[in-house]
Amino acid sequence: MAFILPTGKQQYFDSNGEPLAGGRLWTMQPGPGVTTPKTTWTDAAETAANTNPIILNARGEATVFWTGVYNVRLETAAGGLIYTVESVATGDDGLRADLADVGSASKNAGLVALNATLTYTPGTAGAKLNNAKSVQDYPWLAKGDGTTDDKAAIQACIDFCRDKQYPVLFPPPAVAYKLLTGLTIYNGSILIGGSNGQFVEAFNQVPTAAKILFAPTAPNSDLFTFAKYGHSDPFIEHVSIQGLYVLGSANARYAFNIQAVIYSTFRDIGVSSFVAGFKCDATIQNRFENIIVKNSSVAPVTYDSTTNVPTSDVWEQCTFFSAPQGPTLQGAVGVRFNNCIIEQMDNYGVDIARDCQNVIFSNTYVEDVPYTNNASGSVFRVGFSGGGGLVASNHLIVNGGTFKGRSAGAVGAWLDCSYSNGVIVNGISHDRFTNVIRTTADTRDRSIVWGGSNGITWTTFANDITKVVGIFPNGVINSGTNAQNARFGVITVDQLGDAAGTGSSLQMGGGGITHTIGAAAAEYPTTDNVWDFGIDSLRWRSVRAGYMRTSSAAVAGAGGTFTLGGTTVTNVGAAGGAAALPATPLGYLVCYVGGNQCKIAYYSA
Repeated sequence: MAFILPTGKQQYFDSNGEPLAGGRLWTMQPGPGVTTPKTTWTDAAETAANTNPIILNARGEATVFWTGVYNVRLETAAGGLIYTVESVATGDDGLRADLADVGSASKNAGLVALNATLTYTPGTAGAKLNNAKSVQDYPWLAKGDGTTDDKAAIQACIDFCRDKQYPVLFPPPAVAYKLLTGLTIYNGSILIGGSNGQFVEAFNQVPTAAKILFAPTAPNSDLFTFAKYGHSDPFIEHVSIQGLYVLGSANARYAFNIQAVIYSTFRDIGVSSFVAGFKCDATIQNRFENIIVKNSSVAPVTYDSTTNVPTSDVWEQCTFFSAPQGPTLQGAVGVRFNNCIIEQMDNYGVDIARDCQNVIFSNTYVEDVPYTNNASGSVFRVGFSGGGGLVASNHLIVNGGTFKGRSAGAVGAWLDCSYSNGVIVNGISHDRFTNVIRTTADTRDRSIVWGGSNGITWTTFANDITKVVGIFPNGVINSGTNAQNARFGVITVDQLGDAAGTGSSLQMGGGGITHTIGAAAAEYPTTDNVWDFGIDSLRWRSVRAGYMRTSSAAVAGAGGTFTLGGTTVTNVGAAGGAAALPATPLGYLVCYVGGNQCKIAYYSA
């Protein structure tokens, strides 16, 4: 760029417009009424100072180099005042002063405009600032005033960054970015909002995040939908969205309609007042972290499998608050919820269809579920939807967690099962439920595997214990004795007993007990001649054995014999002698020898 040549000397004029020959030019420090002299120079290198005042030549000229800001006073040769001007700045010095003024939004960086669509020379400030694009940058200029429809501006910014692979920044707006229609997000898109640590309306705090107000005029509208771009792969991968607070309205359906999205991240997002915050279909290995979804009209999260099986998504430290039911899953495999909170769900905390497999909840905190006085409500509802019959194996796994029912009084169940091939539960607490487990005839026997639990204020552990195996409580811990029962199909052990050796019992309902021991082995008490086989009030009806004996000696027995004492010999008195028998016996013992009935008389001793 070329510039016009400035005059080499400055020329001054008198009041009549004539050259001010011999005139005097005073230069002083800037400021109102200040007359303190300030130096100027005859050269740009500032090696030779001008006199002060500067005496003008016959043409009213002088060579004056100055820097910064001055007060200027111009007089005639006789000292008559022509004018005084305060705080005069040289052109570039004034610009420098404005650029250095960090106290004014209209100065400093406010003097520099940036076109976000241009490619600046590497190493320049423009190139550095253009590494990410803001929806408020020129030429998009999203208003964020809560009134203007910012859809076109924001979508244009997203589309531009899609081609250039730039992140899209959402600075916290003055009010909100209002959108009347939804946005399309592409593979590789990165959206970053400013959260400032508070991204949802909670705990009486106003969100300071980048707020999006979605107010569509068409029913069942979605805020974020996803589309592939630049490849033929059926999936949309590597999306990243974080730091947004999105607020729905009457016609808003899903905040995030996530279909065929894989290997993507959603973090620090608040969602309020949608039919569902997140609708996932054919999603794979996505991570949802620090998400809060509240005031959903159906459920905070829904999974479906209309196009492909959703699998392996992870929800980490998320909160789901206030809806008719919590996360609702159909056709999902291996979806994991870790360290999440589910609170104030009217009917069900989680609804899992019978075609789901290995949906995992770890260290979950649940409170006020069911929130309404719904006797058929539950924390986990399994197998009531998702196709006919038992579709998948092992639908649900719960590892640890605290589960509290309705705070206004115990109601509903912790687990409500219809069709179920498998539910595995380990190490939980369950408080304030009528039933811990409630099943139907469609629940498979022994399909609920219980690994230990405790709780207060519950009435019945299971309405049908045949559906359960494992270790489970026999009563609430705030009343009576805290104990655990065990129920298994088959138990194989080397030794069965208790440490104290007292109070143990082995019970078997229904069939008999079949016991196989090794060669030369035996069942015996641990103390000699103390324990009884049966008691007077609880007798064995019959005892069947190859032979029986009572003895302390090592006397061999044979089949069909009964041995009393340590020998098979019996001594009797001689006939007619002093030990002769009475003529009439007291009675007879009837027995069978070789299939023949015999009578053995017995007499009074």
